[in-house]
Amino acid sequence: MDTKPFMWLPIPTRHGWRVTLHTLEGQIPADYAEAAERLAHSWGVHAVRVSSDKPGRVRLAATVRDPLVKVDELPPSTELLKVTVGRLETGTPWVIDFRTVPHWINAGATQSGKSNLANALIVGLAPQPVALVGFDLKGGVEFTPYAPRLSALATTRAECGGLLDDLVALMTDRMGVCRMAVRPRERPSRIIREGL
Repeated sequence: MDTKPFMWLPIPTRHGWRVTLHTLEGQIPADYAEAAERLAHSWGVHAVRVSSDKPGRVRLAATVRDPLVKVDELPPSTELLKVTVGRLETGTPWVIDFRTVPHWINAGATQSGKSNLANALIVGLAPQPVALVGFDLKGGVEFTPYAPRLSALATTRAECGGLLDDLVALMTDRMGVCRMAVRPRERPSRIIREGL
């Protein structure tokens, strides 16, 4: 009986290598994730990350050194609503694509990088033909430097409430325009006659 999974040859990457393997019967990616730190020590690398793109396969990505110690200049965003905001722990660019996932929450503990992410998003979206609105309850400390580019900036609770009301009204108006532009679907008379 086989006691080790079939493993393809390792493929070099910018920060180390990656290898794909077939899991043994009963194994899941979480088994490898639990062993990732032990694998990193065994292989003498900075870290091992585990991912899986299909059942029965696991990809192990080894990074020889920490790619986040020095982050090179990030490329500017070239596609609408797509922003490169940093690098992932694997060294690959961290890209936020608002066309694919339009809703995000930026939350975390103090000093976890929330402001850095917000600033990177504004800098990345600023050259694009999009409206940007800022809510800055730190009294304007964070977003005032971007005020010339922002369509609106609220820095107090009262201003934030008023700006939210304005945005909801704008959204309601646009939904009305969209409703008017959509033609009603014609129902086949047979379906109406039969009461289906």
